[in-house]
Amino acid sequence: MRTLHVERAFTVLKLTDSANLSATLGEQIRPYLETTPELILDVSGIQFNSMLIGEIVNLHQRFEQRWKERKHRIALVNLTDTSRAVFERVRLEAYFSIFDSVAEACNGAPHAP
Repeated sequence: MRTLHVERAFTVLKLTDSANLSATLGEQIRPYLETTPELILDVSGIQFNSMLIGEIVNLHQRFEQRWKERKHRIALVNLTDTSRAVFERVRLEAYFSIFDSVAEACNGAPHAP
């Protein structure tokens, strides 16, 4: 009998813009942050403002602390052209892997500790 093993596992979260939520992005993502070293955030249609960028940076800091001993990454996919330009301007692509699609993100390599 052949034995199979899981080579890599990803958690893909689709984020949407909603003014009705009382929980921060970090609070919503915390359960996933704790259980997977490869997190893919699909942000299609979201325009990043300074407040949302702050939340993403805080999320990254907690993620780095949690997974510092093993390979890990947060990938952002489907950024709008404007959001991609903002991330490049403030040099956040140094902290996040940025891809055009979930499929591309799944084929990308995680960061070494």
